[in-house]
Amino acid sequence: MIYFYVSLVYSVVNFVLALLVLVKSHRNVLGKFYPFCVCSLLFLGVSGYLYNVSISPTLHRVLGELSAFLYSVFPFFFLHFMVIFVKRYEILRSKSIIAAIYFAGLFSYTLVLLKLIPNPFITTSGITVGGYVYYLTWMSILFSIGVALLYSLIGGFREKGMKTNLLFTSFAFLMLLLPTPFTLSIFSVLSEKSFELYAITSTTALAMVVFFVFRHRITMNTPYQAMKSALAAMNDILVKTNEDFQIEMAQGAILPLLGYQERELIGKHLTDLIQPNKKRYLEQYRETTLNNNKVREGFFTVDVLAKSGTSLSMDFSFTPVLASEEIIGFVGVGRNISERRRAELALQESEARYRLLAENSTDLISTHTPEGVYLYASPACRTLLGYEPDELLGHSKFEFFHPDDIDAVNRAHKAMLEETGTQTITYRFRRKDGEYIWFETTSSLIHNGEKSAVHGFSSVSRDITERRHAEEALRLSEERYRRFFEEDLTGVITSSPSGTILNCNPAFARIFGFATVDDALNFNMNSLYPNPESYKAMLKLLQKRRKIEYYEVEFHRVDGKQVYVVENVVGTFNDRGELVEIKTYIFDNTERKRLEDQLRQAQKMENLGTLAGGIAHDFNNLLGMKSVYLCKN
Repeated sequence: MIYFYVSLVYSVVNFVLALLVLVKSHRNVLGKFYPFCVCSLLFLGVSGYLYNVSISPTLHRVLGELSAFLYSVFPFFFLHFMVIFVKRYEILRSKSIIAAIYFAGLFSYTLVLLKLIPNPFITTSGITVGGYVYYLTWMSILFSIGVALLYSLIGGFREKGMKTNLLFTSFAFLMLLLPTPFTLSIFSVLSEKSFELYAITSTTALAMVVFFVFRHRITMNTPYQAMKSALAAMNDILVKTNEDFQIEMAQGAILPLLGYQERELIGKHLTDLIQPNKKRYLEQYRETTLNNNKVREGFFTVDVLAKSGTSLSMDFSFTPVLASEEIIGFVGVGRNISERRRAELALQESEARYRLLAENSTDLISTHTPEGVYLYASPACRTLLGYEPDELLGHSKFEFFHPDDIDAVNRAHKAMLEETGTQTITYRFRRKDGEYIWFETTSSLIHNGEKSAVHGFSSVSRDITERRHAEEALRLSEERYRRFFEEDLTGVITSSPSGTILNCNPAFARIFGFATVDDALNFNMNSLYPNPESYKAMLKLLQKRRKIEYYEVEFHRVDGKQVYVVENVVGTFNDRGELVEIKTYIFDNTERKRLEDQLRQAQKMENLGTLAGGIAHDFNNLLGMKSVYLCKN
């Protein structure tokens, strides 16, 4: 019964310890894995105990399977835990090693299922002594680790830690002694007193585990680990040298960039890693510090040679190391600034190009505060506005806008600031002589670091006065043309070669009897000709001449009445000489045609009257001659 009560006490204590570790470091993987291991072992103990209690057959089988599984794989859970514990992240990244660990656990589980390895938790007489030894040993190990974890979380363990590779190797060998299904089966073969031997080796392994755990500098919040994490995040290198700059220690995430491991750098002189033209910085600092024998921090930028022969630009900060008021070495922190140097050079080149562009551009290039105050104005302002650049600095651009344009510019300015975008606006700007010219300005925001922080905005402005005048003239011309198109007596129509009406003016609709222009657009020109052959004849003639002038045609109105027109037809042809569009100008000639017909009819009647009068005269003459003749006879 003593085993049972000790196991119960261990279970309660370890469970409470696991909860404390989880609460203290719930964001840390190690702080989550430790409670998992404790709970797995607790489930093993509970399932083994309940298995030997009167329960339902189904639950009995489930607990048997659960107990066998946890008994077999728990040591490999612990091995995985130790990989994280000693921070061997390269092992975690190796899928083959992790797979091998759990394959061994599943293989052990298979042997237990096949009863090739005994399960001390599933017996007819209850948990065996070997099972209690297994449970208590692992509980003791987890207890020691939990105490160490909790202690480190509240500020313990400041001493120098063991090398992690030695610690991990030790735990790997200790797996041969720690309680596992294999060790129990091996001891049962080697000796009849397997339980005693099992207990002795387990106790020895437990003592060694506790030693290694407490010897190792744990885990999460020690200054050393914090410094390594900071160096890795900042891409820095920490170097400790003797007074001759011979490297004694080198740490930091930048080492892979340089292509070195720490052991390759130890013993080298730091000056050997500096480009020759920059070595004088280190030598001058060393001489000045040693001669004055004072604590003096030094800052300088050097190019460090990588193993491949390339170089990295680095900012170094060095501080002397003192012992008995004597300088015995130096500690330096170097930061990789290659990207920053490239960015600075790119910025300088960009600024040079920008200034060259600004100084020689005919457009006015300017920068402003968010409120619109001039910070810079290019020399083009002399030609465009008559101002010297200095005359605009400190003035708000709103001072120079035409009063009628201020509201529109204010709205555009506000929209640019709120939408963090680019705005293009046109407005009138007052020159120095008082004349207003039209400006077209494209403005973009300038951000200071973060996207939300607006430092100001830049603008590119050009004089579009002539363009505005041309646009106004074009608008007036288009207005006149529109009025001519809509009010002229001449019908104007645009159609396709098939006769589809694409556009027409009101005069065309009136000539052909349409109520509206829209009604006319629903008709086909071909249907207005007397017959299809007439339309085809016109197309053939147009294809040949490209345009037809003063072409008299008889059409039919929509009400069936005849209408006579004179049309001028102009064809539009593509590169292959194919007719693609027809523009027709139609003058209603019906009235003139009617008058011509009346005139022609009147002329016919007049000619007929003249003819009749002549005939009557001749007839009278004959009658007269006849009368004379009769009188004479």
